[in-house]
Amino acid sequence: MLKITDISLRMGHRQILQAVSLHARPGGVTVLAGPNGAGKSSLFKLIAGERKASAGSIELHGKPLHDYRPRELARLRAVLPQHTSLHFAYPVAEIVAMGRLPYREPAARSRKIALEALELTGAAQFAHTGYLRLSGGEQQRVQLARVLAQIWEPAGAPRLLLLDEPTASQDLAHQYEVLSIARRFASRETAVVAILHDLNLAAQVADQLVFLKAGQVVAAGAMDDTLRPKTVQETFGLAVRILPHPD
Repeated sequence: MLKITDISLRMGHRQILQAVSLHARPGGVTVLAGPNGAGKSSLFKLIAGERKASAGSIELHGKPLHDYRPRELARLRAVLPQHTSLHFAYPVAEIVAMGRLPYREPAARSRKIALEALELTGAAQFAHTGYLRLSGGEQQRVQLARVLAQIWEPAGAPRLLLLDEPTASQDLAHQYEVLSIARRFASRETAVVAILHDLNLAAQVADQLVFLKAGQVVAAGAMDDTLRPKTVQETFGLAVRILPHPD
């Protein structure tokens, strides 16, 4: 579904990414991991279509990403950034319904899907609350509901969900809940690509793990093949032990 081939990004005299390749398929969760400055956010922005690569290609369903019309791409790909600024006290349900803007549909349908997305993210109780009255973690769950509403149903092809640090500002229980939602949504003909710093959380949800360091791939592949002490030490410069969870 998502095919990235030898992607590189150069900004001025800095080489941000160098020959990065990966595939993401519907039904799977791919986690990008690595230290600060590894190139995770830059790669994320390339996949989101916010930047153009210096070299290489990004294809969605066999078509170059930048060949999609904005409305067409918005029905196939949704992006949850790490931070979203909103300075108007809209009711939460209206904010989530904004995810339906790429569709020409009755307002009643947009609202119905918005309420279903809020229910899925555990934020239905805030539907009529002003957005600015919510805590940072609550606002992030509302934003997650908005991007899920955007790709709530198949638009003729599997969809892509991009999550940049989706557990930021969340307490321990909600971190697990957010990633469980992403895991369940992947089963709905969706490929999920997420940036995560917590390898324990990544180990619980990821099918594929991509370690990045200094703009290059250290290791990529199935979780059991890549989450190894040697790889973590090479990526983060930290000696670790990896123990299987008893359950």
